[in-house]
Amino acid sequence: MSEVEWEQDEYVTVLLAADGDGSSAGDANKTTPTRRDACLLRLDCARGNETYTDDRSEWRRGIERARATAAEVRGVLQCTGVSEGASGAEAADGKVNWLRRAVLYEDEDFVALDKPAGMYTESILQGMERYPWRVADTTTLTTVRLLHRLDRDTSGVLLFGKTRLASQLWSNAIRGRSGVVDKRYATVLEVSADAAGTYSASRALLSGSTVRVCSGHGRAASGLHRMYPYEWCGRILHERMRHPVRYAESWFRRADADPPPQADLWRMRAWCKPLTGRTHQIRLHAHALQMPIVGDARYGHLHSAVQYCIHWLHAERLVLSLPSGRRWSVRSPLPSWWHSCA
Repeated sequence: MSEVEWEQDEYVTVLLAADGDGSSAGDANKTTPTRRDACLLRLDCARGNETYTDDRSEWRRGIERARATAAEVRGVLQCTGVSEGASGAEAADGKVNWLRRAVLYEDEDFVALDKPAGMYTESILQGMERYPWRVADTTTLTTVRLLHRLDRDTSGVLLFGKTRLASQLWSNAIRGRSGVVDKRYATVLEVSADAAGTYSASRALLSGSTVRVCSGHGRAASGLHRMYPYEWCGRILHERMRHPVRYAESWFRRADADPPPQADLWRMRAWCKPLTGRTHQIRLHAHALQMPIVGDARYGHLHSAVQYCIHWLHAERLVLSLPSGRRWSVRSPLPSWWHSCA
């Protein structure tokens, strides 16, 4: 799906708000104009994290701990090249070989890697910092800088800057000052018959429309990332909140043309386009649509979190357009779970 198709489609707006009368939908339109507002999904934010936790929270924490331990081990083995019984030379060779295989794109300013699922971004950064990257067409050696992050279980395009100019260009583009960053994610959502029949936004997504989800985003007093009503953007809600509630927006579109199956629970491939870059944003907005991501231990259905060791979210494409007219696009091959749901 191209950027043009996202823009030309008529889409449905889901505004996560404190009230249920839709009165604040017009305010969201000032940020991103809509062609059709179909529904308002009520979000009760008064009771902390009850919107996306349940009475089996201990099970979820146990799954998260197990995945974190596996990620730490995987990061050591793959990014540093250290394995049990390996010599120093073997470890160094393993590190360099892994980094070379993971490179998707490199020029004089940027390098993009294909991040595997189940690995911390910080582990990859540590491996990158230990390996001097040669600037294209020169003999200068440089140290890379991380430009954005992906969740531990999210795979796909991860971008680093090799020069100060790269960091400045990225910062200006991501903040909307100059240049444009366009991201596309692939995911598989779990759809229940109840959600498909109850929420008009869910029905719109199933029918092929693009669904635009808008909300506030911040940290709860417990430290967890969570959604807040759109009207609360800019507020400091408690003393532990370092930043005010920020605006978050994601677009979702179904990737398959086949009609939904006649079942109580099924899986649907979807494309996601985050217009903002908040932590866990796509995962939280998928939850708000009552269509959580498969394998999401924190915000998804517990049965799939137990069944799979990662959540099914993949940063498939990143496009950077600069004011100079320079434009490049980096794509990561779609993972096996995407093809298995075809």
